[in-house]
Amino acid sequence: MYILNLVMIMTKSLGDVLRENAVIKQQKKEDAEFKRIEYEKSEKVRKRNTIEKFFNDTKKRIEKNILSGGSEIRIVCKRNNNKEFQYKTMKVSADNTLVISQGEYAGIVEEFMEWIDSNGLVASFHYCHDGMGMESWTELVVVPK
Repeated sequence: MYILNLVMIMTKSLGDVLRENAVIKQQKKEDAEFKRIEYEKSEKVRKRNTIEKFFNDTKKRIEKNILSGGSEIRIVCKRNNNKEFQYKTMKVSADNTLVISQGEYAGIVEEFMEWIDSNGLVASFHYCHDGMGMESWTELVVVPK
C-alpha cells in the first residue's frame, strides 16, 4: 500500500498531494458537522415525541380513572421512569404549575392544559421528594372545577 501511495505521489507534485489532503480533511470535517446536526435534529424529535406521548398517556389515564369511578386523581411521575423529566425540560414552579424549560415544547403543555380545562378539570403539579435527597418526583393532581 505504501508503495502504491508512493507511486501515486511521484506522478503528482507535493503541492497537489497537499491540496488533495486539505480537501479530504475539509470533507471529513463537513461530514462530521452534518452528522452532528442530523443527530441534534433527531434528538429534538425524539424528545418532542416522548413528551407528547407522556401527555397523551396521561390524558388516557385520567379518563380511565374518572370513568372507572375514581374520585381522586393523582398521577406520580417519577424522574427515573419518565424521560421527559430526565431531559430536564419540565419542572414545577412555586405556584404548582408546570414550566417547560425549552420553549419549543411549551405548546404541548398548553394543549394538555386546554384539554384539562375543556373537560371541566383543574390540574396542579407538585414537586415531591423523600426529604433525604435520594429521590424526587412530580405528582399531578386533577380535581373538578
